[in-house]
Amino acid sequence: MELLRINDKKLKILLTKEDMTAYSLTAETLDYNNTETKRAFWSILDEAKHKTGFDAAKDKIYVQIYPSRGGGCELYVTKLTDGKHASARLMTEKPPAEKLLFRFETLGDLLAACACLAECGFAEDSSAYAETHTCYLALEKAWEEEEEKKTLRQPTSADLVAEFGKRLSPTYEAFLSEHAECICPHNAVERLAALYTPHS
Repeated sequence: MELLRINDKKLKILLTKEDMTAYSLTAETLDYNNTETKRAFWSILDEAKHKTGFDAAKDKIYVQIYPSRGGGCELYVTKLTDGKHASARLMTEKPPAEKLLFRFETLGDLLAACACLAECGFAEDSSAYAETHTCYLALEKAWEEEEEKKTLRQPTSADLVAEFGKRLSPTYEAFLSEHAECICPHNAVERLAALYTPHS
């Protein structure tokens, strides 16, 4: 388990798969109404208090949960009060299923973007569409990695693809599902990257 005190009101907790097993937790079923979850969570916060000085025992807190591919999860704990009048309370949130959507003027640009993402290790699901002479790429957003890259000021998936295409609102995918041809419903980045050549 890694603990990072971001400031007086925010704490970042990284739990490995082994940590989750030790605390009998799973990111998918984490529920504060469950007694075991409560006990595990406050045990984690108690350890955080001793190691980082982050004390949330008298505060109302807000917890964001981001499952990781390795079986662990990333928690962001934020104090919402000054601790004077509020009892401790946990609210959990899992990230919505948001996608990144891009439009490309040529097939070559789409293939180049996929090759760039594949080279950088993109491993989330993705799909590709074609409409007349325009191509589109929809990417599942890897929340924990995207946030970490922003923190480290490293290029995110959106930054990489923006070099080749234009970012669109995720809601545009509903239009594509009706009016465009889905040329690759899953793992588009991996499949299309294999077709890329410098002169595509």
